[in-house]
Amino acid sequence: MPLSVLVVESDLLTRETLRDMLSALEYNVFEVESAELAFGALQAFFADVVFFSLPWNDEHCARFACKAKLLQSHLKVIVTSGYRPPTCLPQGVDAFVQMPFSLQKIDEIVKQLFVLP
Repeated sequence: MPLSVLVVESDLLTRETLRDMLSALEYNVFEVESAELAFGALQAFFADVVFFSLPWNDEHCARFACKAKLLQSHLKVIVTSGYRPPTCLPQGVDAFVQMPFSLQKIDEIVKQLFVLP
């Protein structure tokens, strides 16, 4: 059964690109444009992964990850950002992917989190 992925990205082009990349990897993809809408989506449907675009050093990053995991404790949170990679991930964040990223990198990160072949 394919993984369900929620993409949270305010920029329409970036959100659509990430949706298309994840769909090409045969994941079930849902997309929203804000954290507020993401919390509503997480109350309405099951997700395995959330791709959240925000600077990893932003205080809202850890807050978003922790609140999302309160709604769905199994959830994996992947932060995507154009900023340099963190030396230590914020609380609740499972992985970081630096923009720009490739289809291969996205697939690699998801497979690592779920120990998929």
